[in-house]
Formats: sequence, structure tokens, C-alpha cells
Amino acid sequence: MTISRDWRRQAGVTRIGEAVYEAYTGALGSLLETTALEELQRDPPAPARPAQPPATSKEPELDQDLWLQRTWGALHTIDAELARLTHAPEQPEQRTISSPHGCLTLHLRGTGITAITADSARVAGTDTEQLRFETRLLFRTYELARPGGTEARR
Repeated sequence: MTISRDWRRQAGVTRIGEAVYEAYTGALGSLLETTALEELQRDPPAPARPAQPPATSKEPELDQDLWLQRTWGALHTIDAELARLTHAPEQPEQRTISSPHGCLTLHLRGTGITAITADSARVAGTDTEQLRFETRLLFRTYELARPGGTEARR
């Protein structure tokens, strides 16, 4: 990702955070698409299966009371799982990481980036090179702050 020398006209001081976030999500989408295409090329196609005749049940027909009992049991199991998920443990921690001079701020939920905002007053006094530096260090700090950091990936 690069920041154009014409960023003030293209995104403006007030929208630069959104523009950086859009570029980040676009790059992430491209990476996912490329990875998926590589995986598809590595996996050999599955052989075609011959058409199967319609399945016939070999199980004896359940009487209505037993069927109703099993259905209610399944519904209670699903209801309990739904209640457990609805009252799931606390939401992932929300936090922020700021660039060195506070021009940009990453907003995180858990380890995922949910937004990037900009301090308009600080960005207004920033030139292109300084904004590039702030952006690079912001993402580098994020990478180092993630569980395992870059050391776990080497």
C-alpha cells in the first residue's frame, strides 16, 4: 500500500483514515482471493461420482410418539445451544493503537482491525513522507502487538 503525493486532494485531511482502512481491506481481500486461487490450483479436481439411485430407508418407520419425542429432544438441544451462544462470554477486547505522532489510530476488536481514524489537526500539518512513515509504523506496531508477533511466523 502506498500513499499518493496527491492524497490531500484525493482523500483530504478528514477522510485519510477511512482511505487507509479501505486500502487495507482491499489489499486483504486481494490476498485472500489470491490464496484461494492458489489452493484451487493445488487441489486436484474430485472425480465425478456416478448418479446414485434414490435412497431407500432401511430403518423401520418410527411410531409417531417416538418421532415426536426425538424431535422435541433435538429442539431442546438446539434451544440450549442458542441460549449458550446468546449469553456467550464477553466480547473481544476493544482497544486502539496510535501512530508515533498520533495522526492515525487503529481500532481493534480482539486482534482484528475494525477501523482506522485520523486526527485531522495533526494530519493537516503532515507531509506525504511523514504520513507514509506514520502509516508504516502503525501497521508494524499492530503486527508486533498481535499474539505471536512476527517471531512466530518466521
